[in-house]
Amino acid sequence: MFLLFLNLISTAASETYVWENTPKVQVCDQHVNEREVIESINWWQEELDLGPIEVEFNSSCDHQSNVIQISRNKTYTEDYGKTKLNFFYYKNKPDEKILTDAKIVLSDHMIRKDNITLRHELGHAFGLLHESHGIMKPYW
Repeated sequence: MFLLFLNLISTAASETYVWENTPKVQVCDQHVNEREVIESINWWQEELDLGPIEVEFNSSCDHQSNVIQISRNKTYTEDYGKTKLNFFYYKNKPDEKILTDAKIVLSDHMIRKDNITLRHELGHAFGLLHESHGIMKPYW
């Protein structure tokens, strides 16, 4: 259902990003607020009708497949946050990117009101692109 839903909401874009299985979330930094992470994941679970998502705090965060990793970088000041997606694609479906893992890095000056930066970056990690309105606007 997760894969199907992301395909449906991404059909307007030329590319879609999907997970084959619901990813696990690892929080790699003690400076990432646990409450904010849980609230943001719960928000996306309701928004995307996701099933249960396993969350690990203060994980070692070695590279793993099927994982979204979240950390903070006190020296990163270019944006509020950024998400790096790793993926592969099948030759017969070059516009469908199959996500293998994602890394979210949050800056110290991220927008904390309603966890907007973290929620926005989690949206990317779940496969969503920028939109002209709502939480996925480009400047969150």
